[in-house]
Amino acid sequence: MRKPNGYWNYENCYNAAKECENLAEFYTKYAGAYDKAINKGWIDDYVWFKGFHKGETRHKWTYDEAYEIAKKYKYKSDFHKYSRKAYDMARKYGWMEDYTWFIPKLVKEPCNKGSVYWIYGYFDFCEKVCYIGLSRDKNRHWRHKQKDIKGKFDSAMLYFNGNYGFLPEPTIIEEALTADEAQEKEAYYIQLFLKKGYTLLNRMKAGSLGSAIVKWNKAACYEEAKKYSNYDDFYNNSPSAYKNAKEKGWIDEYTWLQRKHTKRNYWQDYNNCLNEAKKYNRISEFQEKAPGAYRSANDNGWIDDYTWFVRNASKAEFTYDICYDLAKKCKNTTEFMKASSTAYKAAKENDWLKDYVWFKEIVRWTDEEVIKLACKYSSAVDFRKENSGAYNYMQKHSLQKPNSWKDNKPQWTYDTCYAEALKYKKRSEYRKNSKTSYNVARDNGWLNEFTWLKVSSKPHGYWTYERCREEAKKYKTKREFEKGSPGAYDAVITHKWMEDFEYLFVYGRKPKGYWNNYDNCYKEALKYSKVSHFKKSCMGAYSSSLKHDWIKDYTWFNNNSQLNLFE
Repeated sequence: MRKPNGYWNYENCYNAAKECENLAEFYTKYAGAYDKAINKGWIDDYVWFKGFHKGETRHKWTYDEAYEIAKKYKYKSDFHKYSRKAYDMARKYGWMEDYTWFIPKLVKEPCNKGSVYWIYGYFDFCEKVCYIGLSRDKNRHWRHKQKDIKGKFDSAMLYFNGNYGFLPEPTIIEEALTADEAQEKEAYYIQLFLKKGYTLLNRMKAGSLGSAIVKWNKAACYEEAKKYSNYDDFYNNSPSAYKNAKEKGWIDEYTWLQRKHTKRNYWQDYNNCLNEAKKYNRISEFQEKAPGAYRSANDNGWIDDYTWFVRNASKAEFTYDICYDLAKKCKNTTEFMKASSTAYKAAKENDWLKDYVWFKEIVRWTDEEVIKLACKYSSAVDFRKENSGAYNYMQKHSLQKPNSWKDNKPQWTYDTCYAEALKYKKRSEYRKNSKTSYNVARDNGWLNEFTWLKVSSKPHGYWTYERCREEAKKYKTKREFEKGSPGAYDAVITHKWMEDFEYLFVYGRKPKGYWNNYDNCYKEALKYSKVSHFKKSCMGAYSSSLKHDWIKDYTWFNNNSQLNLFE
């Protein structure tokens, strides 16, 4: 259990150390106390530690000590995570080879038992470009922003960082899916957005569980290769495993894999190479997907005859006609840029883009359209539910709300809350479907009078002061507390205990008046690509920006306007 701030004082560290026989055990059991004692120099007082001499602030790990620590773990990764110093020493002196009990974490293990996958997407609504993926990795967004083993970013990061300077937060489309459901759903959403006219950034085949953390060791490559009958399928569906197996020489053991063309000297024929090359638009694509044909064409000097390859041409070689022909194959500017960045730059510099009249224009909301649309709804809640893009535009531009909304806004008195609560059987349903009414009833202490509302899990009166206090310690902020344990949070609000718990919620709290500063709000808003993400993640900065009318300066926010993504 995590200790509160300031817990590890001299006395507590000393008592914790007394329970241990040596420094290794002290570090393993009480890492926080160990770090504190090292930094403060208190560790010199723990003279009972075996093999430890006064004045020595760095523990000398012996073979036996590291061995005993390592035996506690099944996986090498856990040894590295929880006993880093022992791990580093074992690795340094070559002791790791003796830890034969470590189980290798095989890869792409089946995960059909639990609903742990989700479908997510990165969207550029203006240019109709998206990336659809599936994952079960909590750090998936962070991994998108990291370079791969070759030092390159993935397609989503390249596109958004190149166009907007950052990768926006992903949109979660569906959650709590099994591996089979996730594969099926990813393919479905990819086809859905293609039908809507989106350009897809995905490189991997739909349904691939490649988002799981994979280490292509010998056993993993072998299992992956068994899924395919020829080298080409192996390479196209699992390039990382293929390249690793080829570099390590393991691919020679996969005797069941057949060549696409088994005929001897097949690629030494000019026409065979020519027909294969016609399938691709770029030399890099030709080299990647048909390496045998590419090598033969390159060695024999035939590659100069493939005049449709334009990737490596200089900007000067892109004449008006060449750029025009390339642009004709694309629907919009983004697709043109992706197909040939050099041609795009040439067309932009020479002001030829205006001639590509078939490129779809970006449709944006106007004040008149939003007001006209808003008048069709009876309240702001209904408007936001049905069309969040238009609603956000109204908020962002401070448009006048229709007069009809004022009459329909309920005044939550005891009687109206009572009538609203009668619609539901459980408190959780009441909270979910009528949050404002629920909060008013809770704050005024009326919830206990609505006796027909069943409490989902805990019996009436369960949340005492002490239980609420212990529950609140699990969370860093009030918002986390409310979301993670609504029953305890409601009890705290009803009984007015929150003043006693204030000191628990200090994590990430800004000083008073922090969000009244323009620069602070601006810097915070830069982290998000949409107003909805900004509002959800930092309500303080969002509210202040709205109040001071600063939000109009955040021009990078994309309007997901009149598109209902997941219909």
